[in-house]
Amino acid sequence: MAAFFWLPALGEGGYVQLDLLRGGIYDYRTWLFDPLRAAGATAGEAYPHTRAGPGDLALVFDYSALSLAVPEKVSLGQLAVFLAAVTTALAAARSARARPLANLALFWCALTWGCWFLASTWSAALWEGVPLLPLVQFPWRLYGPLALFLGLAGACALTVCTPRAGAVRLVAQLTCLALVLLLGYGALARRPLVLAAPPTRDIDASTLAAKEYNRYGAGTTSGGEFLPRTVHWEVEGTTRRGIRIYEDAFPQAGWQAGLVRVLAGQAAVTGVSVDTYGIVAEVDAGTASQVAFHQLAFPGWRGYVDGQPAQVDVARYEPLAASLGFMVMAVPPGRHRVEVRFGPTPLRSFATALSAASGALAVAWLVTRSRGRLTLVPTLALALLAAGCSVATGAWTSRPMSSPPPDSARIALDVIGMVQRGQANSRSPGGSGSSLSPPFLEARFQAIDRETRRWLYMHPPSAVSVRLRVPSNAYFQAGLALDPQTWHADVGDGVRFLLDAETPSGTRQLMDRHVNPRARGEERGWNDVWIDLGAFAGQDLSLTLRTEHAADTSYDWAGWSNPQVVIYRSARPHPGEKHNW
Repeated sequence: MAAFFWLPALGEGGYVQLDLLRGGIYDYRTWLFDPLRAAGATAGEAYPHTRAGPGDLALVFDYSALSLAVPEKVSLGQLAVFLAAVTTALAAARSARARPLANLALFWCALTWGCWFLASTWSAALWEGVPLLPLVQFPWRLYGPLALFLGLAGACALTVCTPRAGAVRLVAQLTCLALVLLLGYGALARRPLVLAAPPTRDIDASTLAAKEYNRYGAGTTSGGEFLPRTVHWEVEGTTRRGIRIYEDAFPQAGWQAGLVRVLAGQAAVTGVSVDTYGIVAEVDAGTASQVAFHQLAFPGWRGYVDGQPAQVDVARYEPLAASLGFMVMAVPPGRHRVEVRFGPTPLRSFATALSAASGALAVAWLVTRSRGRLTLVPTLALALLAAGCSVATGAWTSRPMSSPPPDSARIALDVIGMVQRGQANSRSPGGSGSSLSPPFLEARFQAIDRETRRWLYMHPPSAVSVRLRVPSNAYFQAGLALDPQTWHADVGDGVRFLLDAETPSGTRQLMDRHVNPRARGEERGWNDVWIDLGAFAGQDLSLTLRTEHAADTSYDWAGWSNPQVVIYRSARPHPGEKHNW
């Protein structure tokens, strides 16, 4: 029944970088203790346990070894309970009446000993040779199951030797009470007693996301071992660059809705939809283009263009000699639906089918055990049905979406599209109306810093207003820029970009940004902005994009790339907010 996990783990472990588990604190050798030799110099003077022997002579289990990266040992109390349980069970096994329960006690004792054995240097050959075992990483993790197995062994041993009445029963009851008190002492002895109100605990997904470290890994709990092989970049000096490399190469603020980006060619992403299994992008390509998805390419991802299977490639970033591993698809000219979907590999399908069939057989056995033996044909039919349903479910979820549900949309409003369809109010030096007015207000493509984006060119003073009902989790997203020809002009002081929200209660200015790449080198590119519209959720309002002159009116060739209202739902801060690495 566990095949759904261990079969893919055995067969597909090579798709990720599990070799990174071999170093430092992730190496199981760091945590193995020698039962016959004293802890060596690596343990240091602060080693908290008895240096020699199979366990610690302290009565209470000491967790402090973990912070010192030295081997843990079980406590004296655990050793005493284990020896008492083994002795009692062996003595009781001579009685036919007590033998079944005694054998059960010995079974739990064997599992207890197995967990202890795997934490010792005697088990090094098993850690080296048994597949999947190194994935445990830390042998001391087995002390949790050890404590559970030891408790069950002790309970069985006490029960098997306890008569219905007499002095022995009283001794057993007192022993139980002593063990309960020992458990309470062990749990509380090293905890500080604070006579005050408990501290506020507000740890949630957002807190964890904010604590992500800039290291080679995928988050706060990974050293990079679960990154696909398609992710790789060189080590600089003694350390490898961290995951901030993605922000250095392709800042997420420049991804439309934080999910889709045009890497090459002249294409417009006019719609983005997301569900549990994939991402859909509506693309209007003027030339052959490449569209990227903000998702690493693991085995199981499939690509579709207009519902037909298409090749999924992975991104590289040559300036940093890095393979970033997120998915990229080629898109021909024209309007297309480009989609990536996650589904099972053949091995995962087989493993899930095996687990489903085993689960069905287990249910059939439980239902019929009290009524007679299993009937072969119906039982096999049930197992095959369960296996078939699991395979069909995987195939169903990985198919392309026929029509994305409305609540999956992540682009609520596309400003350029509305202007092109005559659904916006515009004003420019060329006049006012509901459409573009070249050459002062026009939609075109602009190449800046090796990236070509759809651009709403707005020569100051210009304005475009669109109406919408603001959804929840909405943000206004755009890239602000001046034509690169203005960067090195003899005169010019940039352009002011303004965003206003007009509501029944009045006008509120959401942004006033002065962009001057001629004077500020850091602004020579796409200056991506995200403006939170959460305060207007559920309200009808008019958004107005404006460009205004600064003091000098020369070379004010400015515009907004991909101005859209997008929906962003994530525990992470929105892409326009600076990450606290």
